Amino acid sequence: PAWFMIFRYKEEAYTILVNGQTGETIGTVPMEKKKVWTQFAITAVIAIPICILLAAYLVYAGAVPFTYLGAPILWMILYAIGAAGFRSLSQGLKLTKDKQTEQFVRERRDEN
Repeated sequence: PAWFMIFRYKEEAYTILVNGQTGETIGTVPMEKKKVWTQFAITAVIAIPICILLAAYLVYAGAVPFTYLGAPILWMILYAIGAAGFRSLSQGLKLTKDKQTEQFVRERRDEN
């Protein structure tokens, strides 16, 4: 079984699809880009100084001799993970707002 839900937010239709057997969900809820970027900026402002201070302490203490090499690699890994998550979220939002998806759900609903 598949479950469909269409809802409207700020005059736009959003569709959520759920596989009733596996529980897999396709689609996402609407989001305000300004709020997402604000939360990202706040997190970055807090996390970056903490990471820099921690790395400086570890180098000063001699605990991590390869911090200068490891930090950029860690940042690249974290960036790749974040970019993949953002891409997945964007794809889900695009599918959620797709007119063909909305039309498909309406046709399925009318059949029953």
